[in-house]
Amino acid sequence: MATAAFCSGCGTAIPAGSQFCPSCGQRVGVAPPAWSGVTDVEIATTYTYAGFWLRFVATIIDLIIVSVVSAFIGAIIAGGDETGTVSALLNLFGDWLYCALMESSKFQGTVGKLVLGLIVTDDQYRPISFGRATWRYLGHILSTIILGIGFLMAAFTTRKQCLHDIMAGTLVVKKPSGYVRA
Repeated sequence: MATAAFCSGCGTAIPAGSQFCPSCGQRVGVAPPAWSGVTDVEIATTYTYAGFWLRFVATIIDLIIVSVVSAFIGAIIAGGDETGTVSALLNLFGDWLYCALMESSKFQGTVGKLVLGLIVTDDQYRPISFGRATWRYLGHILSTIILGIGFLMAAFTTRKQCLHDIMAGTLVVKKPSGYVRA
């Protein structure tokens, strides 16, 4: 009779043959020593922080996607009149929904981040909630208002965090090989 395996970090059932927990990403069969003070996730996977230029390219990809979709939907809704105003509002609302939904989903990142192999996590390397992703997006707006200085912080902080990452307690890291979220 086969016994079920469960993740020692979160208790989720682990399918046979899996190397990582489908829920929290912890490597199967790895547990930290009780005295180490290191979490399961830190033992399971080594993360590399995404630098300024990788994040910049991901943002450009996302801006193109959101702008094209917003302009198309804006043209349909406005029917040619006031298309610019409608597109701008759709762009802001659509960008928020796009970022917050994608970053809080199983993908853990927008299309731009996924193309470059990046994921968004909390400061414990766990997936983020929709609320935290929304707070992170509001930080994007603040970073923009202060002339982009919030974005430049990624080039100078230890964990390559922008202002919005620091505000929301998030990290953008390179997706480790073999890392799977279900």
